[in-house]
Amino acid sequence: MTEKNLIKIYVNATSAKRVDIIIRHESTLCLKMIGSTGMKYMIEYRKSIEYVNSKL
Repeated sequence: MTEKNLIKIYVNATSAKRVDIIIRHESTLCLKMIGSTGMKYMIEYRKSIEYVNSKL
C-alpha cells in the first residue's frame, strides 16, 4: 500500500478501521508522521490504545 493510498483510506475510515490501520502500520506511520502531524498521530495512537483496551 502506498503512502498516498494509506492516507486516503485512513481519512475515510471508521474509528475501528483507523485502529486497525494504526496497529498494522505502526512502524511506517511513526517514521512518516513528524512534527505537527506527529502530535496528531500520537493523539490518534493513544485513542486507539484506549479503544483496544476497552474491548478486552
